[in-house]
Amino acid sequence: IAILKVSSNLTEEEIRDIYDDFKRQCPSGRMHKNQFLKCSKAFMESEDEKTDVPHVMFSVFDKNRDGTIDFSEFVLIIAMGNKEDLDSRLELVFEILDMSNDGRISYDEMMDFLEITKKYQATGSVTNFVPETVAKDMFAMFDLNNEQKISKQQFVEGCKKSKDLSDFFDSW
Repeated sequence: IAILKVSSNLTEEEIRDIYDDFKRQCPSGRMHKNQFLKCSKAFMESEDEKTDVPHVMFSVFDKNRDGTIDFSEFVLIIAMGNKEDLDSRLELVFEILDMSNDGRISYDEMMDFLEITKKYQATGSVTNFVPETVAKDMFAMFDLNNEQKISKQQFVEGCKKSKDLSDFFDSW
């Protein structure tokens, strides 16, 4: 709970309430995508009905690609909407991108995230992008090749220096 409190900016009581509801809906402790999509409507309201953000979020957090997420991953998805300052939101996006959990983002991790995002992007979205271009631009900003990795500090600073990157990653 302590880790989730820090990561999500939720109170212990809110986390326990979410957990109770999660366990009621998912007694196995794993939430399937269709369950997530149904309950995501409550915390991912959007003015654009065509938004595919819930699909992308589920796919990004389903790191082992088994079609389910656990409670901690579910809370972190909810936390995405609770981060108020840009640095905190970018740090959370970094955590999502760091699929290997080594504190650094590889080119492949960046591409995986961007390709998932592109796959579920709403038709006609104004945020049309080329995943390879975004990844190359981010790595080039720090004179890194695709065999090297970006640190959290580099990611946050790089996104803040580039309005396009900042807008792209802050939309999460």
